[in-house]
This record gives sequence, C-alpha cells and structure tokens, in this order.
Amino acid sequence: MTTIPVTAVAALRGSAIGTGVVEAVFVLGTNGAATVCDGTMDFDGSLRGRIGTFKAAVSSWKSGGDAAFTSAGFTLVAGSGTGDLSNLVEVDLTIQRDETVVQPEGQQPVGAYFGTVRFEGDQSPTQVGEESKDLSDYTVAELFRMEQTGDITTEELAAELERRN
Repeated sequence: MTTIPVTAVAALRGSAIGTGVVEAVFVLGTNGAATVCDGTMDFDGSLRGRIGTFKAAVSSWKSGGDAAFTSAGFTLVAGSGTGDLSNLVEVDLTIQRDETVVQPEGQQPVGAYFGTVRFEGDQSPTQVGEESKDLSDYTVAELFRMEQTGDITTEELAAELERRN
C-alpha cells in the first residue's frame, strides 16, 4: 500500500466563494481501484454572503481508477466557523471533477460542487452549489451581502426583491 501526504487547493465559486485548502493522506489505488484519502479542508471566503472560515472533514474521497473521476465529500468540523460563519452548524458538500478533461496549460482543473449548509436558527438546510439559485430562504440583508461578495449578480438580487413585492 502506497500513501502520499497531499496539500491541494480548490477555488470555489457560486454560493460559496473562496478557497478550500485540503490537507490529506492519499492511499493509492492499484489495478484499476480508486485512490482514497483521509483529511480536512480549511475554507476561507464567503458562504451565502457571510464571510469567514470553517474546517470540514473529508467524509469520502475517491479519485482515479477506471472511472477517471474524483468525488470528495466534506462535513463541518463542529465549532470551527469564524467571522460571519461562526454560527454555521451544518455543512455537507460534495466536490466532483472529471479527470479526463484536459485543461489548457497553466489552468487548474475545473469541477462542480453541491450540497447543503445550515446556520444556527435556520429551520432546515439550504442547498448550495453552482446551480443553486433558490433565494427564497435568504433574508434581505443576506441577499445584499451575497450581491456585494459576488455570490449572486445584481440582476439576481433585483429579481428576487421584485418577486417578494
């Protein structure tokens, strides 16, 4: 069995804007088996328009193998949020990437993420990810912060405010 300690950086855009630094130990797969890992991700940026940091544990990770696909699951380390994310009580994210996509030289691999987050006081978790644009669960203050930090566009903010009137 071959193990490799790794530090990897993921730039996130969408409902979460920022950087996730993954510190992990990989166990290399052989004979077509996927590579697996154990570790953490330190996120620094904005989530639903709230700025801060949090730590998430790698809950699942498989990459390579015959499928040539990476899928990594992350769950919140309780109490790790800082700044506006200090009342974060749930994070369940999946980041995925197709390993067969060839990037132009000098560009980082591109993937997608999705999942749920919940802040203290939220009735239920909120969907996040690049395709998540249901803004009905956000307060007006959160919407303005999200527009300010680039989580949503000015047009999306205006459309949601108009929908509420």
